[in-house]
Amino acid sequence: MLIAPDHGQTPPEVALTLHAGLGRDDAKLAACWDLAPLNAGYADLIGRFAPLEQALGSGAPLAPDAALIARLLLVDLYRSTLLRDPRLPASALPADWCGHEAHALFARLYLLLSEPAELHIARNLEGETGYLPRTSAISEARLAALA
Repeated sequence: MLIAPDHGQTPPEVALTLHAGLGRDDAKLAACWDLAPLNAGYADLIGRFAPLEQALGSGAPLAPDAALIARLLLVDLYRSTLLRDPRLPASALPADWCGHEAHALFARLYLLLSEPAELHIARNLEGETGYLPRTSAISEARLAALA
């Protein structure tokens, strides 16, 4: 059994769907989740990666291999919180919610790190047919979605 919030995705054809709601009572909605650990996860991401964004924004160089490592760590930390986030409406979130700031930081930093990270991938990582391409349709679509 899978229970998940409805974010407008089309469920698989074999899925049995049930749509339930709590009406417009955001207090009841927020009470269904323990948001404190999620907010702490987002705050941790901000604390760890905002200094890197500031350094990159001031023109500090980052070697391609370091950019790839930073991007992998950024994605791992972000996903560890995002995948547990019920993505409640803003009106149901606490006043100190860090999620929106973390989402924006993730997008900006991922875009900053991608060019040097992909350069390292193209120069050093090999697949069955040789070196991996610097970009692909999937990576370009990901960057466009974040831009």
